[in-house]
Amino acid sequence: MKTSTLKKRLLLQGNNAGFSLVEVLVVVAIIAVLAAMSTSGLSYLIRGNIKKAVKTMHSAIATSRTDSMSRSGKWELRISGGPSIGSDSQTDPYVVTNGYTDATGTSFVAEDEYQFDPMMTSIRLWDADGNLKGYLTNIQFEKSTGAVKSVTSTETTIAKDSNPGYVDIEIIVNDNSRKIRLYYITGQMEYIYD
Repeated sequence: MKTSTLKKRLLLQGNNAGFSLVEVLVVVAIIAVLAAMSTSGLSYLIRGNIKKAVKTMHSAIATSRTDSMSRSGKWELRISGGPSIGSDSQTDPYVVTNGYTDATGTSFVAEDEYQFDPMMTSIRLWDADGNLKGYLTNIQFEKSTGAVKSVTSTETTIAKDSNPGYVDIEIIVNDNSRKIRLYYITGQMEYIYD
């Protein structure tokens, strides 16, 4: 009787010994690999978000320039919303609207609207000297040439008459930024990678 009780006790103690060091290390290694994969996947998504935002802004500017040259009315690109332009909420998305002022000159008629992801934190304007000029609010093109007529920010308007050469439009998504350089004389754009 005593022998079987001793065997049972030894078996029970052997089962309650816990995890071996090797088992714990294997589990920690698996968790580390999964964490690394999710981090790299998240950075890939963030890079994709900024590329999408820059391409959307580029498309909106190009559409506004084309409409300014080929359609009647005073066309412009307006930027509203976002946490930097009069909104208290960090989740209000930027809205970029391409439209024109009607024949009476009193009403803005929206033609195209581009809504950006709420993760976009700002659309900032920089002059050719590298000075921050506030948050972008408006772009206008000349009808005859497609040249930039003016670019307006929350702080200033940079008109073609001041011979600025170009402005940089910086788009920031989750602390990642990209710039679009907009040339005044031609109205053409290029991507700038700092």
